[in-house]
Amino acid sequence: MALPAPGNPISANMINVEATNNGTTNAPLSGISSTPQVGSLVKLYAPPNSDVNQTAPHAYSEFYSKSWSGSGVSVTPYTSSGTNVTAVSGCQDTIDQTFYHDGPGTWPVVGDTCFSNDPGVTPLATGFYRTGEFTSTSLGGIYIANRPVSGEPGYVISTFSCLTNSYYQKYYYGTTTPFASVFDACGSSAWASSSTFNFYYSGTLGNGTVCFDSNAGTVLEFPSAVTTPLSLKSLNTGTPTHTCNINSSSEITNYASCPTLIAFTASPETSGGSVCAQTIPSNDFYHTGIYDYPEQGDWVFQNNNNYQPVLTTGGQWFKAFTTPNAWAFRLQNATPGPGYVNSDNSCP
Repeated sequence: MALPAPGNPISANMINVEATNNGTTNAPLSGISSTPQVGSLVKLYAPPNSDVNQTAPHAYSEFYSKSWSGSGVSVTPYTSSGTNVTAVSGCQDTIDQTFYHDGPGTWPVVGDTCFSNDPGVTPLATGFYRTGEFTSTSLGGIYIANRPVSGEPGYVISTFSCLTNSYYQKYYYGTTTPFASVFDACGSSAWASSSTFNFYYSGTLGNGTVCFDSNAGTVLEFPSAVTTPLSLKSLNTGTPTHTCNINSSSEITNYASCPTLIAFTASPETSGGSVCAQTIPSNDFYHTGIYDYPEQGDWVFQNNNNYQPVLTTGGQWFKAFTTPNAWAFRLQNATPGPGYVNSDNSCP
């Protein structure tokens, strides 16, 4: 049945219904460019579907007495999830929909237009869609939005990957209590072989990496944020290599290498007045600073791989034997923690 003749009311609802669309379908008249965009009413009524003129400017009056006899855009079906607002949520979504694209391949690629129906009449809404193409060795999908410049909806802007060639990473929280500091987390004695955990990820491990509980990539490893240090180590190494925290989206934050320590020799602990008179180095220590000797704000440890802090009987001083000058430093057991250098001074 043709649309109303000139002089009668006409609406987008009527034009959609004539073209077998839902009357409430959100379709622009022609779009924002001079060329009618896919999904617009003018494009829908282009030959051979009808004979509405495709040259701008356009008006609803062009549809008077028109009928729609076409079949829409020729499309290929594919399996997909529904739309999601982020790639992370798309990775977790279920593939339970059948959609359609106008490309030449089996699956939609960048530059194709995707539709909710066959024939291709109604473009998909903007969002991230997990697609069935990625269900075996890798997981991902497509990001759909308006075509750049012309503004046509349903356009595949890019693809995204959840777990492509997935890796897994060992991590550890601590035995019965969380690690208090990155030094605790980096100690070689921090790990118990029976208490390790794995998470799976794709790409390069670092800030922003999303952690999953399996290589399926559908369930997040961390359901809530981890604000205490997490200890990380490579699969084949015996000591931790990095630390991190986890945000509420199961993403890595504060990713950092375990501190590199510098070796030096020091005197026994003594009071401040006599520290520079010490002459015999009796301790092999390690510190986190950048010089041969520790400065205020550095941390001092008894060993190079366990990060065990040097404990004192109070706020005691040590002499670091360095060249050309010796250096005195004071350690304390109080806040921010044992082994912290809270003051320093050069020896004459």
